[in-house]
Parts: sequence; structure tokens; C-alpha cells
Amino acid sequence: MSSFAGWNSFGALCGVAKNQGLSVIMNLFFGTIVNAAFGIAAQVGSQIFSFSSNMLKAVNPQIMKNEGQGERKSMINLSLRATKFSFFLLSFLLIPFALNVVFIFRVWLKEIPENTIIFSLLYLAGTLVNQLTIGLQTAIQSGGNIKLYQSIVGSILLFNLPIAYFIYHLGYPAYYGLISFIFIELLACVFRVIISRKILGMSIKLYFQNVIFKIIPPFAITLSICLIPAYFLPDNVVLLDC
Repeated sequence: MSSFAGWNSFGALCGVAKNQGLSVIMNLFFGTIVNAAFGIAAQVGSQIFSFSSNMLKAVNPQIMKNEGQGERKSMINLSLRATKFSFFLLSFLLIPFALNVVFIFRVWLKEIPENTIIFSLLYLAGTLVNQLTIGLQTAIQSGGNIKLYQSIVGSILLFNLPIAYFIYHLGYPAYYGLISFIFIELLACVFRVIISRKILGMSIKLYFQNVIFKIIPPFAITLSICLIPAYFLPDNVVLLDC
């Protein structure tokens, strides 16, 4: 129990440091105005993410129960379905928001701070990438052997901080730190799938069949439908019920 709690704490600290550490580095290189824009982006991301996380709160106990009863196959299938539907739920909220972002920020903030829009869009993109393996995170935890997972994935997430520092030291704009954030999230997703195969015996082919190949068509259709009015309306104002 102590080992499990310790490695869980390490993973939680890595998750917090991933965001707060980037905020500190931005403040070091660009000052409080850019840091405030990043804070707004993080707040927007957390509010939109809360919609899909509420669904996971209902599914996670069942994933744990299946693993505890020795029904690993059912547990893996449930975690993949949770991943798929969580991605759908977040993307169906994110796409209209992204296409309305100028209008929404003008209503909310009146005067939009510099970098706020690009920060928000990139942060939300990173959050959406994280959804690609959101169910697997619970599945791995239910297996109990989390040392390998937390040590590798947690270290990967922390690795964004020295990358961001190096990028800013070279003189690149502030939003490049969030671009690296997206790639780090993608890399973490790859290792979650690999670790799920090693620890849980999950087939990578099954993951692609049940998640990746199932989410691409609806995501592309939804994005295409929402882009049509965005092309004709000013300021990328799209009806929120599109």
C-alpha cells in the first residue's frame, strides 16, 4: 500500500509540475502578462475537461471491480470504451468552442490579452491528445503494478520543462512551449499503450481497432460540419449548437 501510494503521489506531482512548472518558466522569460494568458488557457482547459472527467468518475469503479474479479478482458474493453466516449465528449465541446473562441473571449474578457487565444487552442489540443489513453490510465492503476507506469510516464511529462526552457532560451515565442506540451502528451500516450500491453496484456491492435479507428470518422465529420459556418461568418463565430 505504501509503494502504491508513493508512486501515485509521484505521478500526481508530475502532473501538477507539468502545468505549474511551465507557468514558472514562462514567467521567467516573458513576464506576468504572458503568464496570465497561460493561466486563462489552463482555466479554460480545466473547465472543458471537467465535462468528460465526470463520465470517468462513473466508469472508473466498474473498471476496478472487473480487475478485482479477475475479468481482465472485460476490464480492458471497458477502459477502451471509456477512452473512446471521453474523447467524443470532450471533442464535441472543444470543436465548437475552438471555432467560437474569439467571440467567447470578447464576451468573457472584453479585452483579450495577447497570446490568450493561441494558448487556449494549444492547451485544449494537448488535453484532447491526453484523452486518447484516459481510460488506460485507470486500467493500469487497477492492475496494482504502477511503478513502471508512473516512473516512465511521469518522467516524460516532466521532460517538457527542460524542453520549454531550452526553447525559450533560444528565443522562440511563448506558444512554442505549448507545442512541445502537445508532443509530450502524445509521447506519454504512446508509452501508456505500450505499458498497457506489457502489464495488462492488452493488444495494441485492439486499441487501434476500438479507439483510434472509431474516433477518426466522427471527429472528422463533426469538424467539417462546424467549419462550414466558420468559413462564412465573421470572427470565426459559429453557432454553439452546431
